[in-house]
Parts: sequence; structure tokens; C-alpha cells
Amino acid sequence: MVKLTTSVYGGIGDGGNINIFGSQFTILNQGKIIAQANEGHGGNINIKSGQFITFPYSLISAFQDWEWMEI
Repeated sequence: MVKLTTSVYGGIGDGGNINIFGSQFTILNQGKIIAQANEGHGGNINIKSGQFITFPYSLISAFQDWEWMEI
């Protein structure tokens, strides 16, 4: 399982952006892609691929307020 995260836990700021550029296939097998911020905006998640395949229990999330997220 792979976990790719960008976060801002303290202070004010936005979560960083995550950009994934695949060629023909991008596969997320029970992995997590998360862009989060405590007080600012969660970052953008951009995925560009010919086909994007996810399996059960995979997670893609951009959100604000870390304390409400369970990983």
C-alpha cells in the first residue's frame, strides 16, 4: 500500500497540490492520496492518465480540518 500525503497541521496555510501524470495506466491498489490543511484549504489533486483504476479501500481526499479525518 502506498500513501501520498501533503499536509499543513499548524498555523494557517493550504495543503499542497498533488499531481500524478501516468501514461496509459495508473493503478491505486488500497493506497491513499490525501491533500489536507488544518485551517486553510486542502490542496488540489490532479490525476491525468489514459485509464485510472482504483481497488476497494483506496482513498483520494482533499479536505480541511485534520481532526475529523480518520486514516
